[in-house]
Amino acid sequence: MLRSLLHDLLTPHVYWRWVDLLIREIPGQTGYALRRWLVGRRFGAVGEGLVVFPGVRVLGAQGLRVGRNCRLGVGTMVQANGGVEMGDDVMTGPDVKIWSVNHVYTDPDAPVSKQGYERKPITIGNDVFIGMGSIILPGAVIGDNVVISAGAVVGGKPVKAGSIVAGNPARTIGFRVAPGGASEEASKPEVSTSEV
Repeated sequence: MLRSLLHDLLTPHVYWRWVDLLIREIPGQTGYALRRWLVGRRFGAVGEGLVVFPGVRVLGAQGLRVGRNCRLGVGTMVQANGGVEMGDDVMTGPDVKIWSVNHVYTDPDAPVSKQGYERKPITIGNDVFIGMGSIILPGAVIGDNVVISAGAVVGGKPVKAGSIVAGNPARTIGFRVAPGGASEEASKPEVSTSEV
């Protein structure tokens, strides 16, 4: 029995769960370095400068590809079994959920729990900020230079480069980089401050 228990505890899946539990809440630079080294090793690919804040959980870590200078915020959870690719300079706020797998529920005569799963990859471009509590659903394609406002729910539709999106479902409410490449500030009409 002891041998069986030891075998179960040393399987790769259980081993990494123990490692996650041990390092998840270590604060400061030591915690960042340990999480980057230990957690990042499990990712499909990881660029330089990864910062993994306390409480981050990744399921299917081999399906997660992370670019340079990415920051996974406190409590971020990534389900990467369907594939998640993040470009460079992606930041997530606290408690963001990125989910590339969903239950199949098309057969009304069968319990959802018996219908299996649908995997749809998620692509997140460069220089994207995902605000606190946002949810990114399977199949989402997020362009470069996007801001996703806190609490937004991004479904399987493309988010255009330079957009600022908010709401449930997420809708474009402005542009960080206006279509054509100019910044939003540069694309606004000039307002005169002289007296009339």
